Amino acid sequence: MDWKESFLDRKEHIFDTDQVEMRKYNARDCTALIDIYENMMVDIKLSKLEPIVELEHKLIPPIAIMKERGISKDLSKLKTWQAWITKELNQSESTLRKDYNLPAEFNFNSQDHMNWILYGFQTPGLKKKMKELKSYETEEQSVQYECRECLSKKSFKYPSLGLVPATTEAKCSKCRQNMPFFRTSLDPKPVKARSRETKKYKELESSAALFECVPFAKPSAFRPARTSSGKYGTGREDISRFENAVLARQRQLDDQKRPSPDEITGLERTSDFLGRFTELTKFSKLKTSFFDLPVGKDGRIHPTVLIQGTATGRFSCINPNAQWALLNPVNSGKAEMPILSQAA
Repeated sequence: MDWKESFLDRKEHIFDTDQVEMRKYNARDCTALIDIYENMMVDIKLSKLEPIVELEHKLIPPIAIMKERGISKDLSKLKTWQAWITKELNQSESTLRKDYNLPAEFNFNSQDHMNWILYGFQTPGLKKKMKELKSYETEEQSVQYECRECLSKKSFKYPSLGLVPATTEAKCSKCRQNMPFFRTSLDPKPVKARSRETKKYKELESSAALFECVPFAKPSAFRPARTSSGKYGTGREDISRFENAVLARQRQLDDQKRPSPDEITGLERTSDFLGRFTELTKFSKLKTSFFDLPVGKDGRIHPTVLIQGTATGRFSCINPNAQWALLNPVNSGKAEMPILSQAA
């Protein structure tokens, strides 16, 4: 494991670290830098970036002071702002569900749910839930089998009204590998039906309600990008690509003499939803970014200041993006107010 990951597992914020430990981590960074410094400086000279490097070195002390001092926050204003964001977010989600006939269980933050409604794609997670839901609805029987090698017994469940195979293959606990199992002469035993009054069943039932929703129309030529988990992307860039594809198809339909009315209506519905969903994600982003602000022991927020965070060369900060909060006041319905107070 990288030392930075292990550090974050033990320390919530870097300014919670004592000076002894901090010097140890600084020493590690310096050791790594020494190994690449010579080659790095050659590249810097060839790129004629020496003046920039010298300037950045001069900026390190004031940035360290900015980090140490941090930014104060106005709790009363912050609570008012958070209440307003929560209200707007809940109202936007409720309106979207109503306008597009989405069930109350639909979760706009769930990639599984969004994959179905946007692309008509049933993720492995949803398939597993549907398979488990059927187990509540189907009467089952327990059938005993015997391992061919060690003769150990193992029971398998099958539908009561279905055919039971004479042989099957499964992992044997004694042989520790997949082995053929042969059915014994013991009569099958009925399995007691699973209770539908459990919380688990209610959750599975709510997932089934999702498939009553008709997925949005999409251009036949559009191919959404897949993530490493095999699902389709639902992030900002993915939604933007989807919107552009819909817009391009709408322009093609405008040039046709007899476009399909159903396709025109479907794409208009899709375009409207994507635009409104994009607005909804802005509120979600604000909530996740500024509701749980990292506050130090001194009661102030200490964002990380970046020298090279922008293309124009101006300073920027992350964890949180306090610069955005200071320059973009929000309207709570009463008065515009910044999230954070100015840096002291």
